[in-house]
Amino acid sequence: MAPIQMRIIYALLPLLLMLTGCKTQNTFPKDWDMEALKGKPKKITEISKYGQQESRLKKISYYNESGNLMKTEEFNEYNYSDDSFGLTQITYYSYPENNTSRTAVTFKKNTKDTVNTRTYTMVDDTTIIAKNKDKEDKLITSLEQKLDKANRLIQNKFEIIDTEESISKMNSSIDFIYSDDGLEKLIIKNKMTKPEGNEIVVINEKNDATGNPVYYEYSDENKNAIYSVEREYEYY
Repeated sequence: MAPIQMRIIYALLPLLLMLTGCKTQNTFPKDWDMEALKGKPKKITEISKYGQQESRLKKISYYNESGNLMKTEEFNEYNYSDDSFGLTQITYYSYPENNTSRTAVTFKKNTKDTVNTRTYTMVDDTTIIAKNKDKEDKLITSLEQKLDKANRLIQNKFEIIDTEESISKMNSSIDFIYSDDGLEKLIIKNKMTKPEGNEIVVINEKNDATGNPVYYEYSDENKNAIYSVEREYEYY
């Protein structure tokens, strides 16, 4: 497979993972459960990067005492000179009284300008359907998520639809494979991968005293570390 195709495949990884938090209270499982988190995290600060690149991304997630996401802050402006991050957008999550859907609205930093709005609906005990519409884009992102009996996320199916041409621009999926110790590997499938998918293995994982990962890497089939994540937790 050509290197440029591989870069495109792995560039989708953070997006697919980012769309994980999408559940309502009561009817929907807790975010803590879907993300296979231990204990009761109040705040998670995550810094990630591709391979050996210097540029990094930062994301802070805030959870309520029921285990549901309430807000995320994304810092996508990295300053090399002083190793600092600039806030780019904030997402707020709201939960309607009927507990069958959830809305997430993302704003540009320090403004009321909406970047996109996402709606999530629990269609059965193991399936969540999500729609994402960018304010200045003609594309709609559709996401279907599957859960296991422990309410952990086991699959994301991801599609981008051109609303003007009414055609599908991209289809991709990611399967989450667990062992007794937690997330073991991912299997990514799209038109650029092998028919059975490309396997991404979790390596070099280090956990805190609660059992949540504070560092891990994703390795490709050639055993190259393609993506790394550092985390800090605050607990209730």
